[in-house]
Amino acid sequence: MQENNPYLVLPDVTVAPYLLQYFFEIGLCKSTGMGLVPVDWVDLLAWVNLTGTDLRPEEVRILHGLSSTYVMQANKSKEQNCPAPYPIIDQQTPDKVDKVKAQMAVIKQRRSKRD
Repeated sequence: MQENNPYLVLPDVTVAPYLLQYFFEIGLCKSTGMGLVPVDWVDLLAWVNLTGTDLRPEEVRILHGLSSTYVMQANKSKEQNCPAPYPIIDQQTPDKVDKVKAQMAVIKQRRSKRD
């Protein structure tokens, strides 16, 4: 992934890496006769019940949002001139990097206050 592409810089997932693990376990999306669709609420509820995983409502919304975003980008990526869904190094400016770091710090701080 990132280590194989020197031009791609992805953010470190330090706030809630377990959500990405859950996301891959549940499945990125579903395939229907009409194409890809996001994992729906019933699927998420079934996964929570079957695995006995205790999730907060906002964590379930994040998982649903990840699936919706994945499907949206997968559909967009079918277009021939679709730009990459990630920033290339020369597109990243220090102010953008600082903004993302600040947002991640706020999320981490909010989470630590709840726990």
